[in-house]
Amino acid sequence: MTSVRQIVTGTVDVEDLDSVASHDNVIKLEAGRRVFLDLQDSVREIRARRIDLEPTVPANADVPDGTGVIIGIVDYGCDYLHQNFRNADGSTRILSFWQQDGSPDPQTPSPRPYDYGREISASIINSALLQATAPPDASNNPFHPEDLDNGAYQHLSYRPSLPEELNGAGPAHGTHVMDIAAGNGRGSGFPGVATGADIIFVQLSGREDTDVATESFGSSCRLIQAADYIFRKAAELNRSAVVNLSLGTHGGPHDGTTSAEQYFDGLLDEPNRAIVISAGNSHRRRIHASGEVSSSAPRDLTWEIGNTIRTDNELEIWYKGNDELEMTLVDPDGEVVGTFSPNPNEQQIFVNNREMGVVNYNRDEDNGDLHLDIYFPPKPLNIPVNEALPTGNWQVQIRSSSSSPILFHAWIERTAFRLQSRFAEVDHDPSHTIGSISCGHNTIAVGSYNARGLSRPLSSFTAEGPTRDGRQKPDVSAPGGEIGDGVLAARSNTHTRRTQMPGTSMAAPHVTGLVALLMQVAEGDLTIEDIRNSIINTARRNPPTGNGWHPRYGAGRIDAAAAVSEIVPDLSPMPQNITPMSSVATEAHANNGNAGVFPSDFVEQLTKIAATTHTRMKVQLEIEPSE
Repeated sequence: MTSVRQIVTGTVDVEDLDSVASHDNVIKLEAGRRVFLDLQDSVREIRARRIDLEPTVPANADVPDGTGVIIGIVDYGCDYLHQNFRNADGSTRILSFWQQDGSPDPQTPSPRPYDYGREISASIINSALLQATAPPDASNNPFHPEDLDNGAYQHLSYRPSLPEELNGAGPAHGTHVMDIAAGNGRGSGFPGVATGADIIFVQLSGREDTDVATESFGSSCRLIQAADYIFRKAAELNRSAVVNLSLGTHGGPHDGTTSAEQYFDGLLDEPNRAIVISAGNSHRRRIHASGEVSSSAPRDLTWEIGNTIRTDNELEIWYKGNDELEMTLVDPDGEVVGTFSPNPNEQQIFVNNREMGVVNYNRDEDNGDLHLDIYFPPKPLNIPVNEALPTGNWQVQIRSSSSSPILFHAWIERTAFRLQSRFAEVDHDPSHTIGSISCGHNTIAVGSYNARGLSRPLSSFTAEGPTRDGRQKPDVSAPGGEIGDGVLAARSNTHTRRTQMPGTSMAAPHVTGLVALLMQVAEGDLTIEDIRNSIINTARRNPPTGNGWHPRYGAGRIDAAAAVSEIVPDLSPMPQNITPMSSVATEAHANNGNAGVFPSDFVEQLTKIAATTHTRMKVQLEIEPSE
């Protein structure tokens, strides 16, 4: 159990839910939400290479590489065997690995205070690396020869692949993300952003202790505890830390009031912490609709459901707390399934006299808004076709008794990618498609563009803001590639090789690595405001055009060298032959016929000094009017 502000995480037995929910100290009881998986050119594009960063620090100072900072990766698939995450002596760069879905044993017990999964220390990882066997012969598969059963993996009974509910095949998402943020390039030859940072990895559990999160990448409760774990470990070591969350969901209020977002904001009340979240890949998925309804202007939404057995299907409609919406559901055959009005109790959906789903009207305790939820759970694979939920175009007809227009936003929750239901094209609104955990006030949400395109075009998938309450998210953008042209980074189970993945999941770790650089060069504490301001204020334009916030690029494309320059203290030694400022003032005063000293005189003198001594300097002029 953990807590920040008024948010407490924990596990409750089903039979105890009612008693816990009715307790005087409980404001709201919320189930964990599902969260999913949502270099060479890219590191150069964000100006994070050594050659870019060297001019940002004083002569003879270490070029920032994240040394001393902890990068936390919350994801799935930690390939500790890959050379990019090992030191020159072969030892691991991973300080700790919490496998939330693992089974504890005496050597790898559950971490406290969470008491589930298993915690694998650096020493245990190093003992596993001693059992590593040689990579497979690449002659038969020169591209990606996989080594799924290496001795190092067998030693820990762990294979860094996708979760079983995602078919367990393909390169691990977490390994790829970790390489972008912190890979040192020892194996692949292509380093990531913060090559000297230490790493803590948390592998999310795809299950609670029930089947709440089938077909999922994890839950928001476990996600909260993952971030909490990383910051606790960093605090024990008195280290700065930045956490990368390359995952997300579609449903929710999209206003920063979810328990997860409030918890993250609370964690960031402490200095020297940051959380970076991918904005999401939902721009073209047709998962959002919006509009107004009134007594004279109802609205029909077409919900295209293509699979009703292997996955669940869920639609949420959010609107202001004093409004009331009535909803009629029509199946693909044109039959009215039922009309549903606001009701504190769950309402069942029957099709052909069989219960297929439920409708819930709820008032959110955090923002006071109402939301209408339609939920169809998955059915067993062996049920007869006539007993399954009909596939096709469902009609969701919403109306209001009010003569005044009521604004609504509707989102279809995320499911397995190829089974995703969606709105009809005519109903699709690509705005407000930013991930539902990416709308916090303090976290940094990252959009994606293609670093290989000459015009640095937006990735077709990158989500669009703003938040439902009108705030500017995403904050910034970074390279995430394009479908078929993603970011090349470490491929799990290959020891040294890379693979290509596109997505805002790949954009976010570029920013995570940048934050680690900022934390390294700072003197004293950095607040999350300091970090956000440095990254946002130094973001590059053209693209995007104009000077204002862009709903997909955010403030612009990150610039690592400029952001570091803004944070690094001015430690340049004063050249021995510099003209004292008082002499400059006296000379300028005399040259101007005792008319006073102009700022341009100081700038000219200092520019000459900088040019002749090859010294970088910062100048701040404070001008007081004469009395």
